[in-house]
Amino acid sequence: MRVLVIRGRNIASLGGPFELDMETGPIARSGLFAITGPTGAGKSSLLDAMCLALFDRTPRLAGTSRVSIGAADTDEGDRLKATDVRGLLTRGAAEGEAEVVFIGVDGRRYRARWAVNRARKRPDGKLQKQAMSLVCEDTQEALGGSTKGTTLAAIEAKLGLDFDQFRRSVLLAQGQFAELLHAPAAERGQLLERVTGATIYAEVSRAAYARAKLERERLGDLSAKADGLAVLSDDARAALRLQLQGAAEDVRSLAARERSLRDELAWHARNDALEADRGVAWAQLEEAVSAWVALEPGEGGALGALPSGRVSGPDAAGSQAARATWLGELPAQLAAAHERLVEARALDH
Repeated sequence: MRVLVIRGRNIASLGGPFELDMETGPIARSGLFAITGPTGAGKSSLLDAMCLALFDRTPRLAGTSRVSIGAADTDEGDRLKATDVRGLLTRGAAEGEAEVVFIGVDGRRYRARWAVNRARKRPDGKLQKQAMSLVCEDTQEALGGSTKGTTLAAIEAKLGLDFDQFRRSVLLAQGQFAELLHAPAAERGQLLERVTGATIYAEVSRAAYARAKLERERLGDLSAKADGLAVLSDDARAALRLQLQGAAEDVRSLAARERSLRDELAWHARNDALEADRGVAWAQLEEAVSAWVALEPGEGGALGALPSGRVSGPDAAGSQAARATWLGELPAQLAAAHERLVEARALDH
C-alpha cells in the first residue's frame, strides 16, 4: 500500500480546498519529508482527512466518550458525540470532503472519498449522514456497493490493513509508538508482514513446514519397512554367492550344449536335403537309362544291371555303394556300346 494524494475541503482547521500530491514535485523526489508548522496550521487536519477518506475514523477521535457537543440552545438530538467524525467539518462550512488516492496491495490505483454536508447545504443546517465511495482509477469501476459498511470493507481489502493496523504502522499518533513496540509478538509480526509486504515469507514458511512434515512421514514409513527386512549373515551371503556362481556355470554349460544341438540339427537338415536331391537325381537317371534301352534294345544289356534306388533299412549302405560303382563304370560302358552300335550300322550298309 502507498498513499499518493491527499486532498479535501473544509476539514477541521483546513478551511477551503487543499491537496498534498506526493507523486509530483519536490515531495516525489525527496523520498522523505516532514509536515511542520505552528499549532493550528493544519498538520493533524491533513492526517485526519486521510483517515476519514479511508476509515471514517481518526486517531484523535478513537475514544468511546458519550459526551454530546453543541450550543446550549441546540436540541439534544441534534448534538454530536465527542467522538463523531462529522464534528471535523470546519466550523461555519455547509459541506466538506476528504479524498485519498493510493496504490492497493494488488498494485492498482484507487480513490477513496468521504463527504458530509448540512441540510440544504446551509451553514446552520443539521448535519447529515456521511457518505463514502471507492473507485478503481485504472478501470473506473466503483467498488464497495452502496452502503458505508461494504465500502469500508472494500477499502480495507485493497489497503491490506484495518484501522488499528494503519494507525500503528502508517500513522502513529504522538505517544503511540510505544504501543507498537509493546504489542504482542504475534500481532506485531502480522502487522509488520502486512506493512512490508512480507506475507509471502509466511506462506513459504507454512509450505516448507507442510513439506517437511510429509517427508518425515515418508521417512518413517520407509524406516518401518527397512526394519521388517531380515539381514543375512556373512555365511548366508557367502553360500548364496556360491550358489549364484554355480548357477552361472550351469547357464554357460547349457548354452554350449544348445549351440552343439543346433549345429547337429542343422547337419541333419542338410543331410536330409541332400538325400532328397540324390533320390531325384537317381530317378532321373533311371528314366534316362530306360529311354536309352528303348531306343537301342539290342544294346541295353551292355549297360549292365541298374542297381535299385529304392533300397532302405539295413541294406541301404550296400545299395548306395553298388550304385556308386555302377555309376563309375557307366561312362565306359556307354562309350563301348556306342562304338558297337556304329559298327553294326556300318555292316548293315
